[in-house]
Amino acid sequence: MLKVILSQDVKSFGKKGEVKNASDGYARNFLIPRGLAKIATESAAAELEKEKAAKAAKEAAEFAKNKKIADEIGKLEIKFQAKSAGGKTIFGSIGAQKIVEALKEKGFSIGKDQIDLKSPLKTLGEHSVKVFLGGGIEAKIKAVVEEE
Repeated sequence: MLKVILSQDVKSFGKKGEVKNASDGYARNFLIPRGLAKIATESAAAELEKEKAAKAAKEAAEFAKNKKIADEIGKLEIKFQAKSAGGKTIFGSIGAQKIVEALKEKGFSIGKDQIDLKSPLKTLGEHSVKVFLGGGIEAKIKAVVEEE
């Protein structure tokens, strides 16, 4: 058996970064020539640990950044003007794209796919809109639809 460190995910064998025992033939004839793994030496293991630490630090920084953005977005109230027929229902609707544009005006670069809107806003009043920021972090924006 030969200890290898996987450089990529290998179906039904292991995930990238794992240290696995592989038969000599499988390692030397398949994994190593295709660049899927390298022999687990002390230097390779140390390099793997460095990569894991760097990845963890990057993820922690990204989490902190997203948390800060979530706090800032959570305090926002975005307003939209729409015509109505005198009732509560408006003509047209306020969709995710309009919300993205309103956030862009406030200095946030949020993608349309990050807005959780079950259906477009079609009534006057306050609405709560979820924004997913990644890493399990979400924020709620207060969207107010007012009559023109």
